[in-house]
Amino acid sequence: MVIEDPEGYVVYKRRADIQGIILFDFTINGEYSFTFANLLNSEDVSVTLALHTFEEEEEEPISWDFDDEGNRYEKGSEDDPDQINKKVKEEDLAADEMDVFKVRTALKDLLT
Repeated sequence: MVIEDPEGYVVYKRRADIQGIILFDFTINGEYSFTFANLLNSEDVSVTLALHTFEEEEEEPISWDFDDEGNRYEKGSEDDPDQINKKVKEEDLAADEMDVFKVRTALKDLLT
């Protein structure tokens, strides 16, 4: 695995590691490049990458998921299918004719 900073300098390089924990400081703002190689094994290899930042300010974690069409969305956002399904449409809140009839009947019963 090789990690390069935004200027293209190698900040980490290691070969033939099956697993490990890597700690380093991001000293330059920008995009870092993580390159994984599978040169010795002819079979497919799965890679799991977990990035943890240690910042003094606590930020609300962002969770991402994919919808049925493969589009990425932020969980809990207005694009979240679960949130969209929970939204009540205005027309669903309005009384229909049967609701109005029931109220009128109840009012008539109160007056008589």
